[in-house]
Amino acid sequence: MAAPQIGLAAAVAVQRARLRATDAVVDPQPDAPGGEQQELPLAVVPTAGARTPASGDAKDRLLGVLLEDPARAVDATERLDDTRDRIAELDAVLRRRREDLAGAVRHLHECGLDPAQIGRLSGMAVDDVRTILDGEDAER
Repeated sequence: MAAPQIGLAAAVAVQRARLRATDAVVDPQPDAPGGEQQELPLAVVPTAGARTPASGDAKDRLLGVLLEDPARAVDATERLDDTRDRIAELDAVLRRRREDLAGAVRHLHECGLDPAQIGRLSGMAVDDVRTILDGEDAER
């Protein structure tokens, strides 16, 4: 996980550099009225007169330009990815447990118990037991 930490540190450095920068950016306009060249400020000037640092990873520079607080955005993205991965893991565990439960219900039915008895024994609703026995639980 060293790479995300490096990216986070770079994002923080970019944000600090943006706050320290004071240069204004200008663009010469050759087609000014009267044939004279004028220098006008760019239409989009970074907040607080900030400029993009010349060094650093391109991704970090882009984050610094596009986001108000790149370090916070990177942190939120990492939390989002971690949460999504954990949900996927839990979904796989839940799917395996449902398969185990369905196997146990079918085994009890093969041993001679009817759906009502299996429901009382397991604490499940009789309709859920019937759904498992009918094979419809595989879609869940």
